[in-house]
Amino acid sequence: MTGPRNGELLDDRYRVERPIARGGMSTVYRCVDTRLGRNVAAKVLAPELSADPVARSHFKREARAMAQLSHPCLVNVYDTGSDGAYDFLIMELITGGTLRELTAERGPMPPHAATAVMVPVLTALAVAHRAGMVHRDVKPDNILINGDHQVKLSDFGLVRAASTSVTGSHKIAGTVAYLSPEQVTGEPIGPASDVYSAGIVLFELLTGRTPFAGDDVYEHARARVTGIVPPPSSLIDGVPTLFDHLIATATARDPRERFTDAQEFLDALEDVARELRLPDYVVPVPENTAARRAGENLTLPTDVLTRVNDREDRSTTVLPPSSQQSSPQETAILPTTRPAAPPAAGVSGVAGGAATAVGAGTAALGSAAVAGATAAGRATAAGDIASHAGSESLASYVHAADSTRRYDLEPDRRERERDEQQAIETDAYGRSQSPETQSYGQQRAPETQVYDSTRFYDQDRGYPEADADYAYGRPDEYQGQRVPAEYDAPRTPDELTEKPVKQVTNRSTGKFITWFVVVILLAAAVGVGGWWFGSGRYGELPDITGLSQQEAFVRIDNAGFEPTVVEVYNNDIPKGDAVGTDPATGQRAVRGRSVALLVSLGRPTVPAIPASGSLADFEAALKERTFTPVTGDPVYSDTVPKGSVAASSPAPGQVAPVGTVVTVSLSQGKKPVSIPELVGKKLDDAIKALEKAGLKAGETTKEFSSTVPGGSVISSSPGENETVESGDSVNLLVSNALTVPDVKGASVTEALATLREAGFVGHADSNSGTVAAVYPSPGTLVEPSDNKVDLVVSDKVTIPDLTGWTREEIDRRLRELGLSATLRGNANGTAYRQQPSAHTTVDKNDTLRVWLK
Repeated sequence: MTGPRNGELLDDRYRVERPIARGGMSTVYRCVDTRLGRNVAAKVLAPELSADPVARSHFKREARAMAQLSHPCLVNVYDTGSDGAYDFLIMELITGGTLRELTAERGPMPPHAATAVMVPVLTALAVAHRAGMVHRDVKPDNILINGDHQVKLSDFGLVRAASTSVTGSHKIAGTVAYLSPEQVTGEPIGPASDVYSAGIVLFELLTGRTPFAGDDVYEHARARVTGIVPPPSSLIDGVPTLFDHLIATATARDPRERFTDAQEFLDALEDVARELRLPDYVVPVPENTAARRAGENLTLPTDVLTRVNDREDRSTTVLPPSSQQSSPQETAILPTTRPAAPPAAGVSGVAGGAATAVGAGTAALGSAAVAGATAAGRATAAGDIASHAGSESLASYVHAADSTRRYDLEPDRRERERDEQQAIETDAYGRSQSPETQSYGQQRAPETQVYDSTRFYDQDRGYPEADADYAYGRPDEYQGQRVPAEYDAPRTPDELTEKPVKQVTNRSTGKFITWFVVVILLAAAVGVGGWWFGSGRYGELPDITGLSQQEAFVRIDNAGFEPTVVEVYNNDIPKGDAVGTDPATGQRAVRGRSVALLVSLGRPTVPAIPASGSLADFEAALKERTFTPVTGDPVYSDTVPKGSVAASSPAPGQVAPVGTVVTVSLSQGKKPVSIPELVGKKLDDAIKALEKAGLKAGETTKEFSSTVPGGSVISSSPGENETVESGDSVNLLVSNALTVPDVKGASVTEALATLREAGFVGHADSNSGTVAAVYPSPGTLVEPSDNKVDLVVSDKVTIPDLTGWTREEIDRRLRELGLSATLRGNANGTAYRQQPSAHTTVDKNDTLRVWLK
């Protein structure tokens, strides 16, 4: 299905005259409001998108966003509606051109001219920011210059509430050359993002170019994340250092380092203008505009084939459409993470080559379209401009009528106060100009500035010097000087003749009918007004429970409200689905107001105890997840300081129903512990006893004790039964005494070996025989330094039990005892009988008899 035809009525009111511009999602038509008899611009959603609920939602959101703002520096919105097959937006029809077209004709601006442009732009942005909105697509194509030299900001197709956060979109929406770093990285976007884009616009006005470039739109977008905007003075002569500082602040990579919002940027710009004593300036209307061409002959396609600037390829067209190109100036939606291979032709577009994509709940409605037409038979300096319908003007395709035209300063105020009847007046650069004629061939109005035909900036000479006596003084509300309106002269002498007026009596039927109609109309107006202010302004909140987030978003939007996603916990609704609205379903509210779309997060999870251990922080985290915190009994903890949160029930990480009571236990510190009995215990046993009690063994010291065996605990510090905190250390004093072993009855050789193992040095008078006595006596505790032991050897020998011994073992053992043996039987066998018998005492040198088998 095509768009509305010429002559067709929209909503039985707006008669379509002709299309004047086309963009990715919509077409702008020049129309006549048949009720009020005025020319308007109608932006009509593309018919193929009328069935797309997301596209319609964004189209309506744009209408509401623009309708909520009212200021001379913003494009006015008159009406919005749906006419069966068409969704449309009725806007002010702007006469003039775009800032893009002006810079294409005249090149870089001097500081005073750039200031005159940026003051109304920042004023308009400040109005939007105060209303809680972010424009997100500030660029020269969306800055319009009306026929009365008024600068206006347009195109709220990408506007969002500064607090709105609709998850699920991973796209970059905006125009590549003017994107802020946070738009590229996908971080939250606020007024500082518009400040960055406005800073780029000011940079371009001063230098004639944007600061970043790239092999494709992705590289171009990413360049601002890692790079910084260079000072304008480094690229072009004549830019004051204060403007370098101004742009550096506005375009800082970190949003926190920029001006907070457009108002702060505006205040700083005005301070700089006063400091530099910049002169007032009336912004000229571009001559060679898409609007003018739309009102002339568009039958030849060659009208739109010539570019005015080879470095820019733009995509918005005036019908008929031209081929699509991708450039830094086109509104684009890009993935925040660059794909493996970018599209070959840049960012794909919809009708007419507008670089617009719609996905994941995000749509770019394009940037300012500059198009329109003058009325038939009427010559104007500019033509008509639709506030926004596509992503770029036609200026880049057509040579400017005079590409060498320049910007001029407004005459000195003192000069303007002189006799305006003089034949010659001198402008700021010493050139003589006729006060009667403007550069565009129009009659010059009082105090309007004079233009000449030379381009302002010269590559060799830079900017012309301005009169040092000019002082900057911005009016309270920016108003460009208005060109006198042209009045139609009478076409025939007869029209100058006063016509006789027909007399009407009180009984005249015509008068009666007239008054009757007036009364009926007044009654209808009162009725309609009463309905509107009584109930017509209000709408009922729809039921969205259980719908997906996107479906609920569209339903609220269609009901005439502005949905704002708020995530809430819910026991029954699955995560990601709609729970309801705030105000609640069924309630009535003013249409256009913000309504909370409550989206389920599912059942809440008990949060982790904060690292700070603060009870207030933990309770706040619990309440945030709908839990009700109560303080329970304190608990001992070896790891959590006293007074901090030690535990909760349910425990952190557990899923619980909404509103569950969570018992919070604070730490009492470490548990008190009594020192256990340790004296006399072996060191290993003492350590185990400490660990069992929740304590640790500290420093261990050794000391001689005549009463405590070596290796056992003499005492502890703290002492037994003293109270300490769990986990504390206990120092131990351990005995190092040596205990004399009992070696009586053993052979001398065996006794000496046993003494050595016990840490003693043994001494015996004989190397044979058995030990009869030991000095010190066995069991005595001695110091390690006094470890000598004497052995008394007896002449009597106790015969050992030789059963099972081999011949070699018998010989060795008896020789140690000073005895000998006579062996009988199998020489290779073992003993099974001996005489004398075992344990019998005999004298040394006696001989035993042993039988082997």
